[in-house]
Amino acid sequence: MAFYWGTSEWSAQQLQEAIAVADRLGLDPPLFDQCEYSMVQRERLEQEYLPLYPALGTTIWSPLAGGVLTGKYLEADAATGDSRYAKMVRIHLSVSFQQPRTTLFLPCHQSPHT
Repeated sequence: MAFYWGTSEWSAQQLQEAIAVADRLGLDPPLFDQCEYSMVQRERLEQEYLPLYPALGTTIWSPLAGGVLTGKYLEADAATGDSRYAKMVRIHLSVSFQQPRTTLFLPCHQSPHT
């Protein structure tokens, strides 16, 4: 028997429906969701889930946006073709965000703050 359970990448609406069904049937509702969260992917955790707090807990995945935020994909040709960076740009980053990436993605060992 499960004492608690959670979801991964469910929308707020799906979570609300699951909570309502669990309440109606006397079952344990989902207590947390595991969602993608990073500097470039913030909307779900910070906006969509807002009405569900504090009843909903969270855990995250991909805090470094698949390696994009590490500076790993800064080479000029890294954003072309089928690379992970190219996919992340297409999925997460707006055109305006792509432009300042060389100043944003300063590797830690080069940062004056470390």
